[in-house]
Order: sequence, then C-alpha cells, then structure tokens
Amino acid sequence: RALIAGLGLAWWRTARGQLADGSETVFEVYRAILEWDGSERTVAVDDVNAPPMIGMRLLNGSELNIQVRPGGSVTIRPLPPP
Repeated sequence: RALIAGLGLAWWRTARGQLADGSETVFEVYRAILEWDGSERTVAVDDVNAPPMIGMRLLNGSELNIQVRPGGSVTIRPLPPP
C-alpha cells in the first residue's frame, strides 16, 4: 500500500481472487501507466500483501532469463517480430 500511495496511483476497481487454499479474498485494483520497451502501457496494479510482480501479459513478446539463486540476475529482452 505504501508503494501504491507513494506512486499516487489512481483507484480503478475492487476485484475478487481465489487463494491457493481455495478461500476467496477481495482486494483493490489501481491503474498505472508505465513505459515498457519504448512505449506507454496501462496496467492493473493489485493491492495484495505480496512482493511486486509483473504478469505474463506484460512479458508477451519478450525473452525472460532468470538465474535461480540468491542474488541471481533477471534479464528481459524484446523478441524480434515473428
């Protein structure tokens, strides 16, 4: 919440989600505009008690490389057009 408030994101809607244990939760969704691969994109930001993550929709058209170890690097590169 502090990050959402600090960025001054605009409230968009309330949403429902199902947790891994099968229970349901309600959370707030905010709208953000970010620059991704040279262009602006509008994205939904879910206010949940978890570290920030990006979704697969944003990664579409990209190559993702992850060094799976503490302190490992993460690189995202655009793929050439099909």
